Amino acid sequence: MKKIIYTTLIIGSVIILYSCSLFELDNYSAPDSTLQGVVTDMDGNPLLVESGNGIRIKLMDYGWHDDPLPIYLYGKMDGTYINTKVFSSTYDIVAEGPFVPLVQTDEIGNIIVDKTKKGVKVSGVTTIDFQVEPFLKVEWINEPTFENGVMSVQFKVTRGTDDPDWQLDLYDIGLFVYTTKYVGESFYDSRISNKITGTNATALINKVGVLSTLSTYPMSQGNTYYIRVGARLNYAFSFGAGYLYNYSEVKKVVVP
Repeated sequence: MKKIIYTTLIIGSVIILYSCSLFELDNYSAPDSTLQGVVTDMDGNPLLVESGNGIRIKLMDYGWHDDPLPIYLYGKMDGTYINTKVFSSTYDIVAEGPFVPLVQTDEIGNIIVDKTKKGVKVSGVTTIDFQVEPFLKVEWINEPTFENGVMSVQFKVTRGTDDPDWQLDLYDIGLFVYTTKYVGESFYDSRISNKITGTNATALINKVGVLSTLSTYPMSQGNTYYIRVGARLNYAFSFGAGYLYNYSEVKKVVVP
């Protein structure tokens, strides 16, 4: 009988101690700081990217651990990012996206470039901006034209960096058409949108290019669409669509 009582007491004590330890682990304040900023080119123009996953902000929380796991925030299509639920702490912060990498390694993994913002104290509202060299710049040339339900646009793609190591061939150039302003690789009408790929895309760098919507699905008169042109290098990332676009501004059009 004594054995049963002692065993019960021991088990009960373990449960109480375990419950207390769980309570202690969960007794931290909720994240209440805001981290925000914008990624721009070297002239201060916002980097135009994919909606939701065209830019990634990597945080390493050294205020919590000497060897932390990365925390990722994702930016908006206008190059801005914001997260209102960040723990107050000390971070190393770096941006990733379709631009010359801020952290680069050699062929054996040694870091040769490191533009990480180190030892950033995040508390309250903290703003951290990044200036980068975009892989490509995409601009509109003239206004779209329409004929028999087919829209044609003129554009120009130029290099955004003078670094020859990052002047790679293009993967493709795309004309994206959709019914909302969040148009791009993530949201487009595949019946209308069109692309130029491979060497044909690379050949258009520094030239005025033309892309037309697919004639197999004519655009209806009076309909409103949002369009933009994107170009991307033949360089894969570990997030987003893999190959990330640099974009033109979004343009609203009404089919005449």
